[in-house]
Amino acid sequence: MCATCFDARKLRSSLDPASPEHALLSFIGSQEGPGGYDDFFRAANPRPPRPLTTMKVREVRAWQRQAANRANYRRGTPVSSAAGRYQIVSGTMDHLIDALALTGEELFDAKLQDAMGLYLLSEAGWEEFKGGRVATAHFGDALARVWAALPALSGPKKGRSWYHNFNGNRATVSASEFHGVLAGLPGLGKPKAVKANGAPTRVARSTEPVPEAEAGPR
Repeated sequence: MCATCFDARKLRSSLDPASPEHALLSFIGSQEGPGGYDDFFRAANPRPPRPLTTMKVREVRAWQRQAANRANYRRGTPVSSAAGRYQIVSGTMDHLIDALALTGEELFDAKLQDAMGLYLLSEAGWEEFKGGRVATAHFGDALARVWAALPALSGPKKGRSWYHNFNGNRATVSASEFHGVLAGLPGLGKPKAVKANGAPTRVARSTEPVPEAEAGPR
């Protein structure tokens, strides 16, 4: 299934706790937003006026515009509008609003945040990985380009955040643990279209702009 084929209405349903999508998003959420669906960059200025899950998307977006304003921070301090369990920043929020055809009146609740997380997984090549058509390290690298708490699994950045030291970012889990989580997800197809050197035959597309581009230290 392609990312652009996703039906937002279907996405806004509870994830099956036994599904690999639930397992992967739970892991990502534990690294990105350990405070849950109401989590946000704790040094944000201003802070959200009330819990994020009680706010409409347009209200969250209005708060993000303030939180991403460098004028609200002292020189040299990190700036971030990261919001929710998956730490979605303002640029990615705009992308998701368009991609999921949101009106802005929807609640930024757990179901909608999970829908957004699923869409970002899809853009990173989830269906290809789930079907065994993309190598684990390659898919892990695609996710690391989306979420800064995840380490790259190959290349010169292996073991570090793709955005290491950018605005204070760092990986919060080791490459071996991250690889093990991906390889151990339930219901995955066996790799069957991977070249002998381990490179996938199809490149999974990563998300641009990345959600963590403006995030602060973790």
